[in-house]
Amino acid sequence: MKNKFSTSDKVFLILKFILKNEIFTLDKILSKLEEENIYIEKETLNKYIRTLIKMGFLFERHNNKTYRITKLPFNLNIEQTDFLFELLNILETAANCNFSKTFQKMALFVLPEKQKEMFSKISRTDKTIQKIEKYIKEAQRLKIIIKCQEEKEVKKIIEPYDVYYKTNGNYIVGYDIEKKEITEFPIKQIVSLKQMPIKNKHSYTKNEAIIKFSQKVAQSYVLKDEEILMEKTPEYIIVKTFFADKESFYKRILRYGDFCEILSGEKIREDFQSYLKDLYQMYDCKM
Repeated sequence: MKNKFSTSDKVFLILKFILKNEIFTLDKILSKLEEENIYIEKETLNKYIRTLIKMGFLFERHNNKTYRITKLPFNLNIEQTDFLFELLNILETAANCNFSKTFQKMALFVLPEKQKEMFSKISRTDKTIQKIEKYIKEAQRLKIIIKCQEEKEVKKIIEPYDVYYKTNGNYIVGYDIEKKEITEFPIKQIVSLKQMPIKNKHSYTKNEAIIKFSQKVAQSYVLKDEEILMEKTPEYIIVKTFFADKESFYKRILRYGDFCEILSGEKIREDFQSYLKDLYQMYDCKM
């Protein structure tokens, strides 16, 4: 049977057991994991314990067999705090959200006071995701308020279609009624959302394009989610990519400079040219 637990799941199962048992042994932890159909070596368990120690947990050992937790990481440094925030985003997209809830409670307990408010805003996104997924199934428009740069709040009317995770957080994809195009919004920036009594009127289809990467970019390029490698030579690679938000796609393409070319589709190429013209005009440049 394939093990359904990730490494983070195992670490938090171990932590849950340790917090419930004042005194424990490694053998007891291994037995507890086996009850969950998790089978690991004692050396692997030691590695997970060392992970907890790096997070700030301290353990006291007696008779080389029994252990007792003596300190929780009340004062996490910036690097450790960033790690907690990133780990939470990953856990929120996991199939078993119980680990995410356990993690939230623990993190709010151990974080410095100044960071608790920030973490509370981030940690509520799993409930927000559940609410959004419910609205997606009901196929009705949403009124959302997003906090943008300089703390400015912007109101948007969207037709929600999907929720997905990227390395910098969770996003909702929807049809922006004002912009009249598919757009993605970072969920952690949503201040409020409200369902409207109006059914979705636009169908959702992802954009697609074929891109050519050359020279050093081609040699080091790593395929993103929903990308297909179509051709590879020593000089270049050709990739078919699917995406929802055009502006995010254009910004990514610009990072590769002359080493990237959009071969097709035609509408994407035309829109990209218009996007570039707008940028040049914004900075008073000539094409």
